Amino acid sequence: MSKYAKVNKDNEVIEVIVSEKAFIDQFSNPQEYIAVTGQTTSAGIGMVYDVSRGIFRHHKPFESWVLNLTTGEWEPTKKRPEDGKAYKWNEESQEWFELKEGERIQDNEKTRRADQKVHEEKLKYMDRINKSNPKVKLRTVYEIPKKI
Repeated sequence: MSKYAKVNKDNEVIEVIVSEKAFIDQFSNPQEYIAVTGQTTSAGIGMVYDVSRGIFRHHKPFESWVLNLTTGEWEPTKKRPEDGKAYKWNEESQEWFELKEGERIQDNEKTRRADQKVHEEKLKYMDRINKSNPKVKLRTVYEIPKKI
């Protein structure tokens, strides 16, 4: 079994499944499913498949960040301090600022809630498919995007 990411017309990942290649080939548009390999990096719902580089990547979080072509991850112009404290990026100053105790990064909280909603809808969809066709057993592989 292999992992496949289904992409929409904008190359955004809308589904990730584990399946045999023969199962994928049965779909009316099997080219919408891209095999997730070590070369393509990991895939998760909401990520984008970069056709020219052959990798899955997150949407660019900040205008100043640069794509690392090896890892497929966006990297800031200045490395985050590695002292175990929580930091947030300030795009205007292009600096990391330490979060005060109890302070949250609002955008990450909104993203987490949106990711959870997408995941719940995906589970409902997979459950409907599994119930409607007993010969097919799909399971979703959902990866929450890494925190920035």
